[in-house]
Amino acid sequence: MRQKRRLGGWQRLGLVISSVWALSIIALVYLEKKQGPFSHSIVTDTVVAKTGEPASVLEGNSFKNLVPVETVLNSERIFALLFGPMAAIWVGGYCYGWIREGFRQSDE
Repeated sequence: MRQKRRLGGWQRLGLVISSVWALSIIALVYLEKKQGPFSHSIVTDTVVAKTGEPASVLEGNSFKNLVPVETVLNSERIFALLFGPMAAIWVGGYCYGWIREGFRQSDE
């Protein structure tokens, strides 16, 4: 009979940290989307509602308050924030373990 492979302590810690990170990014996205247009945001952009152009094209326009705008999510930034740091930490952790294992074998 085949034994189940269990996660080690560091892997469990990595899963917990990754889960907390993902939940915090989801909360950030929700809160920033809720703020509305023209707020300083990491994951949302303000665009002209009819054309989809960035709202920055309205700068200097005396009628800019009359042009309808909307807040849209920037999926590329969200993806980068969600998975970039997690991937770097996981790869770094596995590299560290691989190097440490190599030194352990050379000591024997």
